[in-house]
Amino acid sequence: MLLLTASDMIIYHKLSQVKLKKGLYLGYMRLISTMDVIKVLVPEDMPNTLPYLKIRDCPEVSIDELDALQNGGHLIEDHKTSVSTSARTNFQNLVMETSKKLLASLGISESETGISPNI
Repeated sequence: MLLLTASDMIIYHKLSQVKLKKGLYLGYMRLISTMDVIKVLVPEDMPNTLPYLKIRDCPEVSIDELDALQNGGHLIEDHKTSVSTSARTNFQNLVMETSKKLLASLGISESETGISPNI
């Protein structure tokens, strides 16, 4: 995007200075590269960042939540309690809801991403 006017430059500078509030965020990166061009999908109103949505206010990810993301939600250890299973399921649902909202806001279908409906 070529910035043509001083007002465009001022707006771009102001938007590039916006800091995210504390929380856990989900971002999406779409990169297309050829021998002479690299294209990255960015929001029109914030061209210096990747598209993102806030998942929740708490930025910490528990061991159970991390395990759920890394292992597709399958329980690895047999001694997991029903409380941790419930927390894992809640976290997975939250991540899936956020990812669907993010993709919808970008006009991208889930089939285009290769994301499995189950984490």
